[in-house]
Amino acid sequence: MRKYFALILTVTMLMTTCVPMAFAESQESTIRASDLIASYSITISCNDDGLITAKASLRANKSIEKLGFPVIRIERKDNSSWTPVAIAENQYKYSATRYSYSITCQGTTGKEYYAYAEFYTKDGVKTDARDKMSETITCR
Repeated sequence: MRKYFALILTVTMLMTTCVPMAFAESQESTIRASDLIASYSITISCNDDGLITAKASLRANKSIEKLGFPVIRIERKDNSSWTPVAIAENQYKYSATRYSYSITCQGTTGKEYYAYAEFYTKDGVKTDARDKMSETITCR
């Protein structure tokens, strides 16, 4: 009876030690891709000459394989619809921590504009993608 009790106790102790360790290992190998991006932003401005500038910025948590912008665009409101007036595509930097890219267009006084950007990061098999719109401005 003692041997049987000792065997059950040993098996129970092994299971309580090994199962949590196996679970912890599987959790560590499943790192969320969102851990790649530290911050991202898109801004829009219009200077006194009517030049509109949209600037997209992306910062990773560490130096990564690839980061950048699949799309950056400036859109103008015409009546009730929005029309792209400037577009940049596939702007990437490699082996970097930060990247910023700007596009410009000539604005029209009294028209509304906003900027839109898609943000992308890749490091090995991990990827992350986000998108964001700026506030709307009126060109003066």
